[in-house]
Amino acid sequence: MPALAMSLDEAKKQLDSAKQQGLVGETPSGYLAVVKAGDKAGEIVEAINEARRQEYSRIASKHGI
Repeated sequence: MPALAMSLDEAKKQLDSAKQQGLVGETPSGYLAVVKAGDKAGEIVEAINEARRQEYSRIASKHGI
């Protein structure tokens, strides 16, 4: 993770607001996507998607997938 990347905690704090503003949305694959660039939308998506990837990987490994 680059030194200037948004922390997961900061991304979580900003996620609801970004969704309400139409900047970020959920995809059918379980990840976030930028809907409209602005207000650090890309950083929020990157931080949360990385955490989701790690969790999905953990769950898959637990179930032998």
